[in-house]
Amino acid sequence: MSAEVWQPPRRIDAVDFWLRSRLLATAHALREALRPSARRWPGGTQALADAPVLAQYRTALWSDGRDDEFPLVAGKVQNLRVARRAFDAVEVPAGEVLSFWRQLGRPGAGRGFVAGRELRAGCVVPTLAGGLCQLSNALATAAARAGLELVERHGHTARVEQAAEAADDAVDATVFWNYVDLKVRARHDWRLEVELTATELVLRIRARSSLAVPVAPPGMPRVVRKGASQALPMARGCLSCEQTDCFRHRPSPLVAQQGRTAVLLDAVTPEFARYLDAHHAGADRMQPVPMRLAFWRPLPAALRPDGSAAIRPWWTSLRRALWQRLWARHAGRRQASLIDGQRWLALAFAARLKPEHTQLVVDQALLPHLQQTGALDGRRITVLAGALPMAEIERRLDAAARQWPEDATLRDFAPRPRWCGPRVPRWRGRRRWLRRMRKPRTTCPLLHRRPRWCGSTGCNRPCNPTHNLLLRAMNRR
Repeated sequence: MSAEVWQPPRRIDAVDFWLRSRLLATAHALREALRPSARRWPGGTQALADAPVLAQYRTALWSDGRDDEFPLVAGKVQNLRVARRAFDAVEVPAGEVLSFWRQLGRPGAGRGFVAGRELRAGCVVPTLAGGLCQLSNALATAAARAGLELVERHGHTARVEQAAEAADDAVDATVFWNYVDLKVRARHDWRLEVELTATELVLRIRARSSLAVPVAPPGMPRVVRKGASQALPMARGCLSCEQTDCFRHRPSPLVAQQGRTAVLLDAVTPEFARYLDAHHAGADRMQPVPMRLAFWRPLPAALRPDGSAAIRPWWTSLRRALWQRLWARHAGRRQASLIDGQRWLALAFAARLKPEHTQLVVDQALLPHLQQTGALDGRRITVLAGALPMAEIERRLDAAARQWPEDATLRDFAPRPRWCGPRVPRWRGRRRWLRRMRKPRTTCPLLHRRPRWCGSTGCNRPCNPTHNLLLRAMNRR
C-alpha cells in the first residue's frame, strides 16, 4: 500500500491475513518449544536497583490519536497497565536475550487485556491487547540509547494521526503475537524499569558496567516507490473513518474525551461527603455494603443509599464483615483483619474499573493495595486522607514501644513493608491529597494529657486503654 492511494480493506484480505498469521504463529511456537531462543526473567529483584540510569525514554499516553478515538486510546493505556507488571524491575544477565513476547506471555482477556488500537493494512482497528507497540517502541529506543543490541526488530508500515513528535533517535519497533517480536541483548547485566505516570510512559535501563556505549539507532529500511514520500503513510481510524460501508467500521461510543471519574470509598466522613457532592456528583461511586448485626437501627447519613447507581460488592463486604468479626477479640490479629478487608475491597474495586476511568478519588486505606494491582497507573489520583500515612503511624508506634517496652499492645502487629505507602517518585505530578479540615486530637479529654500511643515523653504514669480507644474514636468521627 502506498501513501498516495488508499484502498478499503476487503474481507478476503482479512481472511487471508488471519490464516497466514495463524500458520506463522503456530510455526514459531513449535520452533520455540523445540529450541527456545529466550526465557522469561523474574521481576522484583533489587540487585541493580541503585545502578546508574543508562537511558530513559518518555512517551505520552493520552495525547496521541484523534479525539474521537478516545475509547481505543483508553484501551491502549489499560493494556499498558497490564503489561507493565511483566517488565518492571526485571534484571537480565549478561549475554542473555530479553524477548518481548516471552516476557509478556500471550495477551488475553482473562489477564485483563481489552480492545485497543492496532495498525493493520493502513487502518487503526480495534484489537484485543492493541497498543502494546508503544511499550516496544520505548524499549527499543532506550536499548539503542544504552548501547544494547537489538537482536530482532520490525518496523510499522503506517503512523497514527496527531501523534506527538517523536525524538530524533526514536526507534520504531512493532510486535504481533507471537512471531513479530522484539529481542534485546547486552554484554553486561542490566535492569529494566517501566512506570506509568498520569500522562506518560517512562522506561529506564540501569547497569553498572562500563561496556555500555550509546550507539546510533538502527535504520528502518523500507521499499519506497520512485517519486513517493519517505514518510510513513497516515493510518485511518475505524472509529473516525468516513467509509461507513467498510466491514471494519465501528460506531464511536459515547464517551467524553476527558474520560470518567470513579470514587473508591471504604468509609465516608461528613467533610468528604460534602466534597464529593460538590466536585464529583456525577462520578461512578464504589463503596462497600454496610454489614451490621443491628440491622434495625438506622444507618449513618453518609452510608445511606442516595438513589445513585453505586457499585457495591456484596460478597466482598460480607466476607470482610465475617472475617473481622472472627478476629475481633484477638489483639494483634484484629488489625491484620482490618487490612485484609481493605485489600479484598481494593481488589474488588480494581476489577470493576473501566479503561475510560482516567481519574480516581481513592480512600487512603485502599491506596497501597490498589497500587499493588497496578490500577492507579496512567490515572490522576485524588486521595481522601483521613489519617496519618501507615509508615508514619508505624514509626510512632515503634517509638512508643521503645519508651514503654512493658506494653505488649504497642508491638503486637506490624504491617508488611509494601503496605506502608507507595514509592514517592511514582506519585509526583498526579496525586492530590485532600485532608479533613479539623486537626486530630492529641490530648485525652478525660486525663487532659497526651495518651501513651502517641509517643509523647510527657506521660509519666500508665494511661487507661479506655481513654485511648475514646480518643481514636473521636478522631475517626
